[in-house]
Amino acid sequence: MPHQDGSVLTRKSFLKGVGGFAAAGVGANLLAACGSSSNASGSTATKVKAAGLYRDLNEENFFKINDGVQYGAKLYGHTTAQPLIYHNDSQTEETVIQGALTALAPGELLALNAWDNTEESALTIAHLMKGKGYFVTQWNKPSGVFPWQIGPQWVSHIQFDSYQAEIELIGQVAKALGGTGGICYVQGLMTTTNAQDHWRGVQAALKQHPGLDLLSVEPGNWDRPTAFNLAQTWLSRFGKRVNAISCANDDMALGVLQAVKAVGRAGEVKITGGDGVHEAVQAVDNGTFVATAQFDSYWQGVVGTGMVLQAATGKIDPNKLTHEQRAFNGPFYLITKANAAKYLAAPKPSDYNFNNLWAYAQSPVTE
Repeated sequence: MPHQDGSVLTRKSFLKGVGGFAAAGVGANLLAACGSSSNASGSTATKVKAAGLYRDLNEENFFKINDGVQYGAKLYGHTTAQPLIYHNDSQTEETVIQGALTALAPGELLALNAWDNTEESALTIAHLMKGKGYFVTQWNKPSGVFPWQIGPQWVSHIQFDSYQAEIELIGQVAKALGGTGGICYVQGLMTTTNAQDHWRGVQAALKQHPGLDLLSVEPGNWDRPTAFNLAQTWLSRFGKRVNAISCANDDMALGVLQAVKAVGRAGEVKITGGDGVHEAVQAVDNGTFVATAQFDSYWQGVVGTGMVLQAATGKIDPNKLTHEQRAFNGPFYLITKANAAKYLAAPKPSDYNFNNLWAYAQSPVTE
C-alpha cells in the first residue's frame, strides 16, 4: 500500500526535473487518423461529463476500478462517472463511446478513463474524442505510439510492469517447488498489451528457472469459467505432473483454484495470479495461492479520472506535460504469505496522496 508521501518500495524519482526520453517514430497515417491538432487543448469548459470505460462490472477488480473512478469524479469534478461497458468486444466499445459523445449537451466535454479493449483501441478512441473531450488509457496502447504523438485529447497512458511482475511471481512458484516441477500458464486476452507483457515475463522467468517444465499454455481471455475449464483439462490430462498453474490475472486464478479444489489438490498445486483482489489475497493468506501481484486499480481509477477532468476544465494542459507524465508505469506490490495480511483491507482515500496525480509514478513507458 502506498504511503502518504508517495513513496513505495520500488520508488524511482524519474519525474524530478525536466526532460523526456526520445519518442519512437510513428507512421503519418496513424497521426492523420487521430489528428494532432489542439482543438480541445487548454479548454476552460465547465460542462464536463465523466465516464469510465470497462470490460465488465462482473468481477471484483472492476468493482475496485469503478470505486476509484467514482471517487476521482467526486474529488476532482464534484460529479459522478457513467460506466460504459463493452464486454470484451471492440465494436461495442466504439458504440458505447459514440453513444456517450452523442449524449453530450452543446459545449459539454467527455472526460473518459478508459480500460480499453485492445492495443488498437487507443487510436480509435483518440479519433472519436478529437475536439470532444479527453481520455486516459489504462494498460493497452500500440507499441511505439504515445499520447503526445497523437494529440492533447489523449492525456496520458498508465500501465504497470507486468513483465517484471511475472518474473517475480514465477520465481515464487519455483521457490515453492524447490526449483523443479510441471507448470501450466493461463494467458489473458492476447490482443492486449497487458497480456502480451505478462506472457513475455513468464517466458523470461522460465529461462531463469530451467527446472520448471511448461506443460501447456492457453489463453483464458481474463475469464474465470474459461480458466476453470482449462485447469480441469490439464489436471485430467497431466495428472500429478501438474505442480503449478499460473495466471495473468486473479479472476482466472480463482477459476483455477475451483478446479484444483474439485480434485482435492488445493495448496498442493501452486497458483499465482495478478491484480491483488480481496479474494485472491485471502487465498495467498490461507495458502491456496502462492502469490499474487497488486496492480493498484483503485489508484488507477482515481488518478486517471483526475487527469481527464482537470484537462477538460483547463487546470492542466496535456501539451505542457512531460513525456514521463503522459506515459508511465504505476507501482506493483508482490503479495506472498509473509505480507498478505496487510493487503486484506479495502483501499481507502486516506491511504494515498491524491494532491499530486503523479505521486506514485514509477518509470516511463518506453515501448
